[in-house]
Amino acid sequence: MKAAYRLTGLSVARTDGPITTFDQLGGGGTVVNNALAIPAHLGGAWNSIEYVQVPPVTDGEVSSVGEHVQGTDEIYFIHRGKGFLTTHGVTCRVGPGFLVIAPRGTRHTIKNPSSNEPLGFLVIELKTPTDGPTYPPKSIESLPSLFQESDDFHPARVEQQRVRLRIANVDLSSYFSAPWGGLSLIEVPRGGSIDEYVETKHDEDLFVVKGRATIQVANERFDSDEHGLNVVIPRGVPHKIVNRSDVDALTVLSVLVRSEGASIVS
Repeated sequence: MKAAYRLTGLSVARTDGPITTFDQLGGGGTVVNNALAIPAHLGGAWNSIEYVQVPPVTDGEVSSVGEHVQGTDEIYFIHRGKGFLTTHGVTCRVGPGFLVIAPRGTRHTIKNPSSNEPLGFLVIELKTPTDGPTYPPKSIESLPSLFQESDDFHPARVEQQRVRLRIANVDLSSYFSAPWGGLSLIEVPRGGSIDEYVETKHDEDLFVVKGRATIQVANERFDSDEHGLNVVIPRGVPHKIVNRSDVDALTVLSVLVRSEGASIVS
């Protein structure tokens, strides 16, 4: 008989059904936010998980998230589109695969100058210990450029043949005082899957970057579609990742956060 799992904190969302905000944080135009989880349901250090879309220029107005100072530890993972990020007065271009590391105290703003393409990105924020050290902001211009074949994630296979995955790893714990773990961008080959595994010390946020995924959590199955998929999996719950396509690779972002999680019950 299969063990039963308490799924307290399991959160599943797609990147549609958003909230539209005008002049967000003093910026221009409109910004579209889709909440991917409710922090109070997750517990621990979670503060927010959102998918943000900054629309293209409309009637000559550039949309942006206004300049603000972070009161939490935050990452942006740029999913689609291009824009300009300004951090402490220094501006750089951002595009798909760009990772923004913004510890508490970071002053930044992001805007979309495109006339035809929205800028979309995943935002995760964690509450910061009041007595924690201060870290400077950082950025990684292209996570995919860090891809290398590795056994550093969990066992994977195509049919019954074991395979090595292409993975880009970042140790977020070295950039923040909040309880971040590792971040991994993972490419699962066509027809491939990652064997069932359990994170014993961390909650895990899985964001489908590209492709057709099935994420199996205990006895629950969730499939990605055109609206995207984000699943927050509490500590201690088994899960696996399947690439449903026989043609294209699947790309998934994994973010680990140390937190109290679910426990097995008989």
